[in-house]
Amino acid sequence: MFSDDFVRRHRLSGLANGILIGMGITFLLAHNPFGIVSIVIGVLLEYWQRKRIPKTPGPGGEPPNAKDT
Repeated sequence: MFSDDFVRRHRLSGLANGILIGMGITFLLAHNPFGIVSIVIGVLLEYWQRKRIPKTPGPGGEPPNAKDT
């Protein structure tokens, strides 16, 4: 459905968001209020990235508005 590069980019960004949220939870467990900021940033990035994923892929598996890299 989507090209391998497109899927790999989204998997890596999801991993980075998970790490950021996990760090926030760890900070909260250590009684550090900075954890709230880390969790909020991770959740907002995940929401923003999911909004950018098209409902249907364009020809070749890339989203219709993808730029050539």
